[in-house]
Order: sequence, then C-alpha cells, then structure tokens
Amino acid sequence: MANLASRSVRCAERAALVAALLVATASAVAAPVCAVRAHDLLGSWQSGSGPFEQMAFSMDNGRPLFNSWLHDRPDVSGGSWQLTGCALRISSGRGDAQWNLEVATLSAKRLTVRERGQRKLTTYRRIP
Repeated sequence: MANLASRSVRCAERAALVAALLVATASAVAAPVCAVRAHDLLGSWQSGSGPFEQMAFSMDNGRPLFNSWLHDRPDVSGGSWQLTGCALRISSGRGDAQWNLEVATLSAKRLTVRERGQRKLTTYRRIP
C-alpha cells in the first residue's frame, strides 16, 4: 500500500513539473521580442529628467562611444555603451560609474527608457 502511495506522489510531481514547463514555454513564446537596434540609437538625445539631461550615442572606429552633458557642460565624456536586446548598459569613460537601462520604446524622434528595476519611464527627444 505504501508503495502505491509513493507512486501516486511521484506521478503528481511529474505532472506538476510538466505543467510548469508548458506554462514557461507558452510565456516565452508570447513574450514580445525587442526590436531595438543599436544603429537606431545613434545620435543625440535630450530630456528634462532621467539619468542624463543630454546624451549622445556614436561609433568611433567600431567602438560604441557615449557622451553626456548637464547644463550644457560635459558630464560623461568618452564612455561606452552596449545594447543587448532592450538592455542598454552605459559605462563612464573613467570606469567608476555604470548605468543599466531598459529601452521601452524607440522611434525616429523619441527614446523612452527606464532604469533597470524601476517603474518610472523617461522620454528623450532626438536633437537634430
């Protein structure tokens, strides 16, 4: 009798595992794919709030280059950036600071980001 109860428990555990895997697979398939491309970030952006007042993404001999300004004065100079999916990592040129952002939306004129783990969105507009 104990052997039969043990088999029932193992079957229930297996069924729960299969159900969990099916739910995880369905969630992964339904998750939106991030369509942001690094090329689309290139240029200068401005916002009244957020981690940077003004910022610029560029390429220098194939190396991603990041600069920012606060009150029209250099803030981060010679930093780097990396886009992986919608995750945007910015590092200062001195290596003493790093910002982890998530790109929520990106169009030709607007960039909306949030600091990783935060809810608040910051919208930047492209500077011509």
